[in-house]
Amino acid sequence: MVQYTGVPVTEDAPPSTSTHHQHYHHRAVLKNGTCNLYPSHVAEHKWRFVQDSVTTVVDMRWRYALCLCALSFFFSWTAFAVLWWLIAYAHGDFEKAKQNSSDWMPCVTDLYNFTSCFLFSMENQHTTGFGTRTPTEACPEAIFLTGIQSIVGVVLQSAM
Repeated sequence: MVQYTGVPVTEDAPPSTSTHHQHYHHRAVLKNGTCNLYPSHVAEHKWRFVQDSVTTVVDMRWRYALCLCALSFFFSWTAFAVLWWLIAYAHGDFEKAKQNSSDWMPCVTDLYNFTSCFLFSMENQHTTGFGTRTPTEACPEAIFLTGIQSIVGVVLQSAM
């Protein structure tokens, strides 16, 4: 709730001819440019301010907003890299014997460790192109995770 501090508009106006009561119109901005409004009950509404994430981010200092954006993307890439690593590990894609076999089809080609899973996560989320890392039809969970990560990436980019 915003309240006026009480400086009337008619401070420079001639006296009113009405003897019953004087009308005061409060200014939102004074003649000298200062704001004539102040928030009341702010302590009671701090939680509402945090709940409105758009307003919170817009009112942040720009360096904090940039850090929030960068950390959001980094967290997303890392979380999906862990999921890609778990899928590849459960499928046996990191076993040297299977990697050297000509009849073995991995869930995602050219995933060898967590670093390659992280790079694939970034490539997949931002649709920069897979290069040599591509999901295969050997794992339905990899196909599902590709779609989920694409959707999460679009939502995250639109929110940031």
